[in-house]
Formats: sequence, structure tokens, C-alpha cells
Amino acid sequence: MPELPEVENIKFGLEDRVIDKEIVDITYSNIVKSSHKENKMAIVKQELSFFSENVKGKKIEKLSRRGKYLYCLLYTSPSPRD
Repeated sequence: MPELPEVENIKFGLEDRVIDKEIVDITYSNIVKSSHKENKMAIVKQELSFFSENVKGKKIEKLSRRGKYLYCLLYTSPSPRD
């Protein structure tokens, strides 16, 4: 398990790379995929296809940390016509 300062360093390093970037694809690890096949739902607590459909196309507004977890606040950018 990572130590809290390490998680904070990862968050700090990711911020410049991911803020205001669009999520264009989702890739799941074999652990996540196999846990879903066994109805254990590790990490993603909903159907993977539902999660993917609702995250793709969103942009990352902010990263935050709570304990060992990183959270991404997402937003949908307005269309050029708005």
C-alpha cells in the first residue's frame, strides 16, 4: 500500500498532465475485468461499459486525494454552439 506522501506526490505530478484533458478511452486491468466477471466489482463499482460510456468525452477539472485514493472531478466542455 502506498504511503500518503507518495500518493500526494503522484497527484502533484499528474495535475500538470491531466487537468483540462479529455478522456478519450478507458482501459481496465485484468484484475478489474476478472473481478467483474466474478461479480466482485473491484475498483469500479458499476458495470464497466456503463462507467466507460459516462466517462469518455469528459475533461478532468481537478484532482484531489483522500487517504490512498485519487479522485478526478470531471466536467463536460460546452459545445462550440453554446
